[in-house]
Amino acid sequence: MNKFREIKNKFDKKQISINNEDKEVIKNINKELSEDISSNELNINFHNNTRDLTSKNGGLHDEAKEAEDEINIHQLEHNLSSKLICPILNDNKTTENNHNEVKILQDKLVQSNARLYECKNTCIFLRQELNKARKIICREIGDNVTIASLSHNHFSSGWKGRSQQIQQLQQKIIELQNKVNNHGQKFTSERNIVNIEKGKRQQIENLSRELHQAEITSENNKKKLETARSRIKVLENDLCMTKNKLILINEKKLHDEQLIEALNGQLRAVESRYRDKEIEIKNQRDKLQQNCEELKNELIMVKFQVNKLRQKIGERETEIDTLRLNKSGRACESLLSVTTNVNQTMNSIDNQPMVINEHNKDPNEYVILGLAAESERERLLELVTLLNQRLDKERTDTDHVSELLRCEKNKNIKLEKKLRQLEMERVKMSKVNSGYFARSSKSLGNVTSSREQLNIEEMADKLELLEEKCLALKTRLTTVQHDKESDLMIYKHMLENTRKIFQDACRNRTMMARGHSTLTI
Repeated sequence: MNKFREIKNKFDKKQISINNEDKEVIKNINKELSEDISSNELNINFHNNTRDLTSKNGGLHDEAKEAEDEINIHQLEHNLSSKLICPILNDNKTTENNHNEVKILQDKLVQSNARLYECKNTCIFLRQELNKARKIICREIGDNVTIASLSHNHFSSGWKGRSQQIQQLQQKIIELQNKVNNHGQKFTSERNIVNIEKGKRQQIENLSRELHQAEITSENNKKKLETARSRIKVLENDLCMTKNKLILINEKKLHDEQLIEALNGQLRAVESRYRDKEIEIKNQRDKLQQNCEELKNELIMVKFQVNKLRQKIGERETEIDTLRLNKSGRACESLLSVTTNVNQTMNSIDNQPMVINEHNKDPNEYVILGLAAESERERLLELVTLLNQRLDKERTDTDHVSELLRCEKNKNIKLEKKLRQLEMERVKMSKVNSGYFARSSKSLGNVTSSREQLNIEEMADKLELLEEKCLALKTRLTTVQHDKESDLMIYKHMLENTRKIFQDACRNRTMMARGHSTLTI
C-alpha cells in the first residue's frame, strides 16, 4: 500500500509539471507572436521548444507506462493477497477502496494522454504556420539574404519590404520626369494658355446657351404646371359634379326600388283578389251545374210522366172507340164492365188519385192536358237551350280570361326580368362612371336617366291597363251573376206556374170523377 501511494504521488506531480510546462510554452508563443521577432528566431525557438516538449512528453509517456505497469502489478499482488486473506480477515472494505483509487488513477491517465495529443496537434499547426511565414519572407526578401543583415536593416533603416521599396523608387522616377518636362514646357505654356482661354470662352458660351435653354424649359414647365393645376381644378369640379350625380342616381334608385316594391305588392294583391274571384266563380259555376242537373232530372221526370199520360190517353181512346162500337149489341156486357171499372176505380182512389181521375175524365180534357204539357215541355226545352247557351258563353269567357291571365303573367315575368336587367345595368354603369371622364359620365347619365324614365312610363301604362282589365272583369262577373240570378228566378216562376196548373187540373179531375161516380151509382 505504501508503494502504491508513492506511485500515485509521483504520477500527480508529473501531471502537474506537464500542465505547467504547457502553460509556459503557450505564454512564450503568444509573447513571440506579439513582439514581431524575425522568422528565423521564431523558428529556432519554436524548434527548440518543440524538441524539449517532445523529449519531455516521451519521458513522461515512458514514466506513465511504467507507472501503469507498476499499478497493474500492484493490483495483481493486491488481488492475490486479498484472495488469500479474505477468507481469514474478511477485509472487503479495503479492496473496494483500492479499486476506486485505481479507477481514479486510470481516469487521470486518460486525461493526461488526451492533453498530450492536444499538444501534438498544436505543434503540427504551428509548424505549418511557420512554413507559410518562411515562404512569404522568401518571396519578399529573396533567397540569398541572411537573418543578421535583415535584423541590422530592421533596427537601422526601418526596412519595410521589397514591394514598398519598388513603389518608392517608382515615385521618385515619376517626380524626376515631371521636373524634366517642366523645363521643356515653358515655351509651350503660352500657347497652352491661349488654347485654354479659347476653350474657356467656348465653355462659357456653351454654358450661356445651356442657361438660356434651361430658362426656356423652366418657363415651359411653369406653364405646364399652371395648365395642370387648372386641369386638376376642372377635374375636381367634375368629380364633385359626378359625386352629386351619383348621389342623385342612388336616391332615384332607392325611390325606383320602393316604387317597384309597391307595384309588386299591388300586383300580388290583384293576383290574390283575382284568385279569390276565380274560386268564387268556380263555386258559383258548380252551384249552377248542380241546379242545371236538378232541372234536367226534373225535366226527365216530367217527360216520363207525359209519356205515361199519352199512353193512358191512347188506351182510353181505344177503349172509348170499342165501347161506342159495341153499345148497341152488348149493353149487358157494358154494364157489367162499367160496374167492374167503377169498383176498380173506387178501390184505387185512396192510393192513386191521379189514375182514377185519368180513367173518369173526358177526351177533351185529355186533349187539353196534352196540349198544355207539350207547350210546357217546349218552354222547358227553350229554357234548357238558353241555359246551355249561357253556359257555353261563360265557358268561352272564362277560357278567354284565363288566356288573358296567362298573357299578363308572362308579361309580368318579362317585366321583372327587364327590371333585374336594368338594376344590373345601373350597378355596372355606377362602377364604370367612377372611372370615366366628366363628358362620358354626363352622356351615360343622360342615357340611363332617359331609359329609366321610359321604362317607368311603360310600367305605369301597363299597370293602368291591368287595372282597367281587372275592373272590366269585375263588371263582367257582376253582370253574369245578375243574369244567372234572373234566369233562376224565371225558372222558379215557370216551375211554380206549372205546378199550380197541374194541381188545378188534378183537383178538377178529382171533382169530375166523384160526380161521375155518383151518377153511375
